[in-house]
Amino acid sequence: GGSCGTPSGLSAGSITTTSATLSWGSVSGATSYNLEWKLNSASTWTTVTGLTSTSYGLSGLSAGTTYNFRVQAVCGSTSGTVSGAASFTTASGSCAD
Repeated sequence: GGSCGTPSGLSAGSITTTSATLSWGSVSGATSYNLEWKLNSASTWTTVTGLTSTSYGLSGLSAGTTYNFRVQAVCGSTSGTVSGAASFTTASGSCAD
């Protein structure tokens, strides 16, 4: 069987207090991507599978908090290596609601 590449160029943009748009470079031959994310302080990852684009919007985040994410390419029945983790920090709320 062939191999499936590892996503690179992970970045987070459009960061607000409660959301961020995560993106990564495309992998040749990938049919979908699995995104894993978690609180920097957490030990378990939340997985989002079957993504067909190279970006994903996370919402419902906490303000002023650091999160980690990593991506795995899926090429048909073969899954590639999970990328190294990248991190981002949500914006801090400037005033209480």
